[in-house]
Amino acid sequence: QGSLFQVYFPLAQGQALEPPPPPGRVPRGRERVLLVDDEPAVASMAGTMLRNLGYQVRAFTDSRQALAAFRQDLQAFDLLLTDQTMASLTGSELAQRILELRPGLPVLLCSGHGPALSPGEARALGIRQILKKPIPRRELAMALRQALAGED
Repeated sequence: QGSLFQVYFPLAQGQALEPPPPPGRVPRGRERVLLVDDEPAVASMAGTMLRNLGYQVRAFTDSRQALAAFRQDLQAFDLLLTDQTMASLTGSELAQRILELRPGLPVLLCSGHGPALSPGEARALGIRQILKKPIPRRELAMALRQALAGED
């Protein structure tokens, strides 16, 4: 016919936590992004996320093809966003080769498998920031704006 439940919660000690601040506007852009991730689903999802933020995206699932596309026009991209762990060239190897061709290009490296490089090693290669996968939309948007503005 029915049930009666009694639930007892312990009294909390201290002050109540403040609610998190409401999220602000997510920064957008119109720059051209070279996106490289050897997992097609990840490349597709990241490309869609970047396009929804206003960026022009050219996505590759093969780092060697991405390097070849970059070599065709060294000014075609404003930023490189690459995964670290890939079969052909790793993200750091790709970044190094691209930065040899165009020093100063903003580079963001993504990794889902623990620390790919130390921050010092990344800076020495010219990589602006290492992002941990999965990357929340707001964090990615902020990292892009900071890298494009020349901030580490």
